[in-house]
Amino acid sequence: MFMNRVLALFAWALLFGAAAHAQGAAAPTCTTSKCHADLTTAAVVHEPVKSGDCDSCHSRDTTKKAKPAIGHPALVRIQSRKISAVCLPCHDGIENTLKTSPHKHPPVSDCTGCHQPHSSPNRALLKEPFTDKIHVEFDEKLFALCFQCHTLDETQFRNGEKNLHFFHLQDKGKGRSCRACHEPHASANPKLIRQWMPYQGLLLPIRFEATKTGGRCAAACHGAKRYDRVKAIANEAGR
Repeated sequence: MFMNRVLALFAWALLFGAAAHAQGAAAPTCTTSKCHADLTTAAVVHEPVKSGDCDSCHSRDTTKKAKPAIGHPALVRIQSRKISAVCLPCHDGIENTLKTSPHKHPPVSDCTGCHQPHSSPNRALLKEPFTDKIHVEFDEKLFALCFQCHTLDETQFRNGEKNLHFFHLQDKGKGRSCRACHEPHASANPKLIRQWMPYQGLLLPIRFEATKTGGRCAAACHGAKRYDRVKAIANEAGR
């Protein structure tokens, strides 16, 4: 009888200890440790980081054999020189766009050119601010992401000496953002020109045609306009 009681108490102690361990002794995740706690403090946090699913992008294999040639050398999960190989399996909508579009934005081979992989103070994990509005009064700070690589002064979107990028951006109250005419990742058209421009819930055709030294645009916001960088073209005034 005594031994039965001892065995019963022993079994109870084992069960209680296991339950307590399961409830209160979970192993710490990467983002709550001393090394990576700051990855979850920004306004926008990548979903795998938020959920502690570091293994979706990273490997725990720290052997020398596992090291690819990019990023955090021992931890990037996919053995590839392109970081996009890690991102695209989850972002399949962008992957399909890249597969079907002949004109690609060069940074898409390395998503971290424009995006932070873990967290960011900006929408869509962008490294710098970029407005999500189509019509906005021009402020250089709203396009800080684009101006990491592009400048208004060096644009090829000119009719003679007239800077047509600046012309589209500077219209007070109805300036067009880069998003009005350009796709950020890839497009069927040269210069990443969109097929359609979103406007008040509608998709309006842009109808852009490139030429050797310029192009023609017959967007819904204006009639057909042509431009040439070498010799300015006189378009009809007005719409």
